[in-house]
Amino acid sequence: MLTYNMDVEERSVWLRATPNNAVLAQPFYATEAGLFYGRSHFATARTDKESYILFYTLAGAGLIEQNEQHIELPQGAALLMNCRTPQSYCTAPGYDVWEHYWVHLDGVGVKTLADSVQSQGRLTAAHVSRMEMQPLFETLFAEWKKETTTAQIEIGLTLHKMLALLAHQQLSGDESRSNRTMIKQIADYIRAHYAEPINLDMLLAQIPVSKSWFLRLFRQTPGFPTGCCWPGGSFREPRCSWFHPLRTDAPWRFWNPGPPTRLP
Repeated sequence: MLTYNMDVEERSVWLRATPNNAVLAQPFYATEAGLFYGRSHFATARTDKESYILFYTLAGAGLIEQNEQHIELPQGAALLMNCRTPQSYCTAPGYDVWEHYWVHLDGVGVKTLADSVQSQGRLTAAHVSRMEMQPLFETLFAEWKKETTTAQIEIGLTLHKMLALLAHQQLSGDESRSNRTMIKQIADYIRAHYAEPINLDMLLAQIPVSKSWFLRLFRQTPGFPTGCCWPGGSFREPRCSWFHPLRTDAPWRFWNPGPPTRLP
């Protein structure tokens, strides 16, 4: 069942297609797509549809609801949702517009990538550059109108690029959040043992990563002590890395020639 209030500007675009068996066998295919210039009362509610839907906001913001989850989709944000579960979406409260691209898509390839960007069915938005996403939708619309076999192949490739872009941004965000959590664990450990000798193995015991990943992570992290000393207090370098590459088993004391460094 579908209910909607099409409060959109006349320049809005809504494309439809009835895919044949050859198209349905493709890993990525689309059945509907559009560019809606939604006004404040734009809204859609649906009990189910055999597809996924991908949104990308150009201006304003949308509100997406599914399974008691509520997520706002601001400018530059993209989101993939499985329409097989009841859902609703509308212009977000407090906004007069929700200008957005959207496409109903399905296929084995779509499901595979959806599993990557929708962990346990959780609605998750990711910021995607307009310079990257908008040309893909423009290509999709242009190929849609050709109605040829070659166009269907191009549509499938374009859908794959859209989802790959979303997955990359989503997974990069997950990795960044995980890195921040590990950094906080190490910072807390250093605070608790700041007066004691600390070596690399002690810090590695706090988080489940390899030595090389650990060193790369913290070399890229600002806000940690800017100098270090060998045991006995002999100064090595005012802005050296945390750990000497040949002495990773040695205890270290941290030295800061300026104001105290604030750990993350």
